[in-house]
Amino acid sequence: VFQRALDTSDIESWINGEAIVPDASNPTPDPSNPEAPDYSITETKTFASANQDVVDTGVKLFESIDPKPEITILLDSKAADDIVYSSSVSPCLLQCLTEDASGVYGLALAITNAGKYGINCYNTWFDAGIASKVRSRIAIQIKGSQVRISHRMMHKSADTAYLGEWTNISGYSKAISQTLLVGAADAGSGTYNRYWDGAVNEVQVYKTTLTDAAIQEWFAK
Repeated sequence: VFQRALDTSDIESWINGEAIVPDASNPTPDPSNPEAPDYSITETKTFASANQDVVDTGVKLFESIDPKPEITILLDSKAADDIVYSSSVSPCLLQCLTEDASGVYGLALAITNAGKYGINCYNTWFDAGIASKVRSRIAIQIKGSQVRISHRMMHKSADTAYLGEWTNISGYSKAISQTLLVGAADAGSGTYNRYWDGAVNEVQVYKTTLTDAAIQEWFAK
């Protein structure tokens, strides 16, 4: 497969059994080297709840859900050692979400009272098993009506990487206009709460599902 129209001499050479090498300006696509992200943070940013730090990416992940979008979020972060969490305080690292009396719509990644990250995607919640105070690379992916979270925990005594299992999203029924936030939760009317403390080294948001090879390459870099 070539990403260009071959000329007559190329075709004649191929008919005669000669190999045709793609020129340097038209390389074969590499699935582990995706297109540029729709949004990115490439330099380390420190978030402090005392300063009410938050980044609004402007990316509307679920503005349309017909058809269901493909999404990949890559996140390299570490919560502060003194971050406060409890059964009533759940600092939010990522959020693109709204809720009403009927349920929760969208996506959130927040610290549970066990100090680990939990993910809620359209009322589908599970413990991601990622310690918030250990530097981690986290990949959240949505494809069709499924979600998965993969991670690499970069602990000095146990550096491990894991590709997650795909989980069905049970309540995926409502498009929302909210944008993706980093470092806090949307409290409505242009205000925020549930501020997160720590360092975010990198964020990449893609409106596509990256391959396993691309995720593993990002983990390893």
